[in-house]
Amino acid sequence: MSLSLNSPAVASERIACYAAEPLETSLRMKTATRPPARITSVSLTILTGTLRGQTITATGPRFLIGSGLQCQLQITSPGIATVHAALLLDGYTVRVRDMGCLGGTKVNGEMIANDRWLEPDDHVELGHTLIKIGYAK
Repeated sequence: MSLSLNSPAVASERIACYAAEPLETSLRMKTATRPPARITSVSLTILTGTLRGQTITATGPRFLIGSGLQCQLQITSPGIATVHAALLLDGYTVRVRDMGCLGGTKVNGEMIANDRWLEPDDHVELGHTLIKIGYAK
């Protein structure tokens, strides 16, 4: 016996399958398939330190922060290593990576070991410099 995909028996199986699924799950699945907005750049507002008051736009995929000439954001103040941290943008997420400097990198007051995902309004602390993260629109 062969069944067509449009046969009543197959259709009733599909309906039973959907009916058994909780409404929240089916709604969540539908919204999860929609691609998130692409993150093309991040705004860095310097709250403390030698560059206080400035806003810099960071573009990816890798944006270096430190006192060295190779860094896109150069901060020359105590506690900042030559290459202190990197912002990593992959189009959908933003991460900060501590580059192994002695002073370390903090996110919202918490010392990080390697990478940490960043959200808008997070605060990244490098030495005596505090940076507020914002997603550019």
